[in-house]
Amino acid sequence: MRAWLRASVAVNHRVQIQATQVTMRRFFIAAGLVIALNLVYTVWFLGFQLGSATPATGLWILLVGGTHTVSAVLLTVLVLVSYRLSRQPEVHEYAALALHVAMVVVALALGAGLSVADQLVAANTTMFALISLAVAMLSLMRPALSAAIFLIIYLVFFFCLPLTQPDPQLLAISRSHALAATLVSVMASCLMWRQYVQSTLLAWEVQNAQIALTAKQAELEYLATHDSLTGLLNRREFMRQLEQERVRTLRHPTPTSLIMVDLDFFKRVNDTYGHPAGDTVLVAVAGALAHSVRKTDVLARLGGEEFIVLLPNTDLVGASGVGQKLLAQIRELQIPFANLQLRITASLGVSSLARGAEQSPDALYTAADKALYLAKHSGRDRVELAPQTDPIPPRL
Repeated sequence: MRAWLRASVAVNHRVQIQATQVTMRRFFIAAGLVIALNLVYTVWFLGFQLGSATPATGLWILLVGGTHTVSAVLLTVLVLVSYRLSRQPEVHEYAALALHVAMVVVALALGAGLSVADQLVAANTTMFALISLAVAMLSLMRPALSAAIFLIIYLVFFFCLPLTQPDPQLLAISRSHALAATLVSVMASCLMWRQYVQSTLLAWEVQNAQIALTAKQAELEYLATHDSLTGLLNRREFMRQLEQERVRTLRHPTPTSLIMVDLDFFKRVNDTYGHPAGDTVLVAVAGALAHSVRKTDVLARLGGEEFIVLLPNTDLVGASGVGQKLLAQIRELQIPFANLQLRITASLGVSSLARGAEQSPDALYTAADKALYLAKHSGRDRVELAPQTDPIPPRL
């Protein structure tokens, strides 16, 4: 039960921060209309009605006009403060909530003041009821806070009524009507809060679901293009980028090279130490290869113990140098596994297209594969170069 209460309080607190922002936007618009009405009523009552009023209604006119004047001043100050806060990059949640409560109090005080003044001419609490209900509909507050504010304003109204209503029966009627209006307003405020909380929680669930869906989609896209063990590109994505490189070289002729890497005697590692050791070796080799190539190069795992590197804008000589560097990096690896230091070597096949050469990606891939086959059958732990495809000479 205690855990549920803590969770409920935490949710209500989080919702209240968002609800205060919504309420401030509503009150910002409503306050402009109320201020305009306050000014109209002030001018009407104090400017046009007071001079011709009888002594019996003169005090009522002064109280009504004065209440509208004070309300206009206070609401203007609160609107200016709200505007200043909205221009700040960060507003403390309690400052926003205090401004929220202040606007509610001023609005309810306006209704109470007008109804207290109306007691001079009639037992009327209509303005108190209407403004209380309007505040309940516009303001989004937690039930406890809402009930406290409405009841405090009612108590102030309760004790101020005798100042303008001497008749005990009419006083009792006005108090009972005001209490009914207060209770209805509290109920309306609670219903508005409950509806807002439910809609907000639903919106958060939808948002979280969208975030989870986006993350899952990104994960699936990653798995569709990357090898799950090493994090390198997979064969499918590599061949797609190889085709893109071919299209690019048609527009901007540059040499292109491939390096195929195959680990030597990798099956022995799996047979001797188990597949976890083999996976450790593959991850270590992938990291070494990724550290040794350029950011513009495309590195992928073809499958098993085979890797491949696409070297844009690199001729056969440059690719040979990169191959020797990769060979040395793999040879020098000391791969920790359990209490062992595993060592591995690799055979590399290099192929290249000269600038302006017209050949399919498959042919470049096949040439590198043949060079790798030659390296395997020439003693392993070496780099073999495929003959470079020369450019097609221009027609005379």
